[in-house]
Order: sequence, then structure tokens, then C-alpha cells
Amino acid sequence: SRTRLSARSPSYCDSMARPADGKKLEQLRERADHNYPDAHAELGRYLVEHCGGEEEREEGLAWIKKAIDNDHVEATMALARWSRQGSYGVEKNLRRAAKCFNEAAKLGSVESRVQLALCYALGEGVKKDPGRAAREYTKAAKKGHRGAQFSLAEGYSKRVYTGDGPQDPLESAFEWFQKAAEQDVRGDEMEGPRRGLLIRMSLHQLARCHRFGT
Repeated sequence: SRTRLSARSPSYCDSMARPADGKKLEQLRERADHNYPDAHAELGRYLVEHCGGEEEREEGLAWIKKAIDNDHVEATMALARWSRQGSYGVEKNLRRAAKCFNEAAKLGSVESRVQLALCYALGEGVKKDPGRAAREYTKAAKKGHRGAQFSLAEGYSKRVYTGDGPQDPLESAFEWFQKAAEQDVRGDEMEGPRRGLLIRMSLHQLARCHRFGT
């Protein structure tokens, strides 16, 4: 199998699990029996996130694995998040988180590509690699992801990212801060308060670029 799943002993993280609905759980099981990856992922997430027992968690992880083996993006992202945070009783494993973000990015998830870039920027589960982080952020930024645009611009402004061409990093920072400040953000990228904060931060950094002539 491509991904080894395991649960750990219950801890304070298990309190994150929300109460399960017996009727809904029964319906999810019926759907999963029809062998649809979407149903496998939904049942797996429900068992892990809503049922606090170790037996249910193990079953949920098994369903998630089955969905991942069928290249299911949401299931792969869910395992990545749980593994990064050590949440819902899932063992914290930064290497597995980075691997799952990479797999989900290959399947087309822009948000996973941003999280993969963050892994390389911080050295979480992978060897720290600013160049790789910049390349992953750039791919997501070109898809219109504001968070990636801002992170890329910030990296250029601090000369953490230098780019592959002759353009000065500060010029690249200006361009990406400008794009982050100008574009409209889709509601599924980030929630209102965070969106507003990022807009203000982008405009502030853009103003600094203007002030210092970059």
C-alpha cells in the first residue's frame, strides 16, 4: 500500500471529535458498500472526526486509505492535515503529511500545493528547501491563490527566495504583493477575517515597496 495509517492512544486531541449521528453513520456505511471513493472518503472522515473510539478511528483510517488508493484528493488532504496536527487521535507524522500534500498537489489541489510549499519553507517532514518552496508557491500563485502570492512576495522581499532569472527579488516581491492586493479571492480559499487581514497586509507591503522605490 502507498500510505501506512495508524492511530495512537487517546489524548486531549480526541476531544476535537464531534458527536456522531447514528442514522447518518448508517447511511454513510450503505453508500460506502457501493464501492465509490467519494463515499469511502466521507465515511472515513466521519468515523475519524465524529466518533471518538479507537475502533471507529481505525475503521475510519482504513476507509481513508481505500479512498487514497483511488487517488481521492479530499481523503489525501484530510490525512495530511490530521498527520500534521496529530488531531482526532491520528498519530502526528510530518513526513506522512508532506507526502500526502505532495500527492494531493499532483492530483490538482492548489491548497495542498501551498501546504507543500510551507513544508519545504519550514522543513516540516522534508529537508528545508527555500528554492523548492518558492517553486511550489509560484505554481499556486499563478493559479490565483492569494495566500501563495503573499507568501511568495514576502519571501522575495526578505530575499529568502531569489528566483531563477535576472529580475531583482524586490521587483518580484512588488509584483506578487500587487497581485495579492488586487485580485478578488474565492470564498473557498479563506474565510472572511483572514481574507481581510491578508488584503491589509498585502496593501501595507505594497505601500512599503512604493515608499522605498522597489
